[in-house]
Amino acid sequence: MLCPYSENSADKRVIPVPSAELSQVEAVFEQGSGNFNEDAQLITDGLYGVFDGATSLSGTLYDGVTGGFLASNIAADVFADRNLSLTERMVAANEAIHSKMLSSGVDLTRKEEHWTTSLAVIEMDGDQFHWCQTGDCRIQLIGHDGTSRQLVEPEDHDAETLSLWQKIGPASSEPIGVALAEQILRVRRRMNVDYGVLNGENDALHFVSRGSETLDGVAAIILYTDGLVLPNYDLNLPHDQDLLATIFQQGGLSAVRDRVRSLQQDDPRCLAYPRFKMNDDISGIALS
Repeated sequence: MLCPYSENSADKRVIPVPSAELSQVEAVFEQGSGNFNEDAQLITDGLYGVFDGATSLSGTLYDGVTGGFLASNIAADVFADRNLSLTERMVAANEAIHSKMLSSGVDLTRKEEHWTTSLAVIEMDGDQFHWCQTGDCRIQLIGHDGTSRQLVEPEDHDAETLSLWQKIGPASSEPIGVALAEQILRVRRRMNVDYGVLNGENDALHFVSRGSETLDGVAAIILYTDGLVLPNYDLNLPHDQDLLATIFQQGGLSAVRDRVRSLQQDDPRCLAYPRFKMNDDISGIALS
């Protein structure tokens, strides 16, 4: 099941899947405070993925939607093809984004015009699963013993920008996108140089992580976009995956979503928890 943008602001599904180890899937899919939900989601028998699109800095619309929306949904469509390996699907998704940008007249000499998507995908295979990831999407494992670990800790390429906002934001009459426009542009132009996302460039593939993991001892697998990351006061602190695991074990992904949204609602100017907009899009899938 592909889950593209919907007029509904929130969508929670609980879907049974045939697996002796992981027998239930919970999914949350929710638009943030932007005009479009640029996340996408893939849920089929034994194949699960979350995709976080980011539009170009120009904000151009293509047939009424953003480039970020198109990038995430193109990638989700490609990853639904079970005839390819995950590595082959990563290459094919990147090529499909490149092709669609070309046919849409995007100036590919300017990185800030590119459509991009992060992603995290897993495919079940008996008593193990295969996975791939790029950008700031996450795959988190929770063990039967309560321990938690991330398969990849994404590079926080926005840390410098958000740190600057934390300093100047209280005195700024402009939102972060205006006040720090040049800084944001500088970071965007470092795509697939300092950090990776799928944006049609061949160099994007150098930043892909992949692997296989046994299901032995695994109580839950959570895939999520950065909209489900718990906000931090201190930008020097890593993402609190243990707190997320605790909240999940107490109330599922919807409880994590509620905690994130509550913290954001109490910080409308995005100062206590530095970020680019009030609420980010959320795509999360948990197998438990």
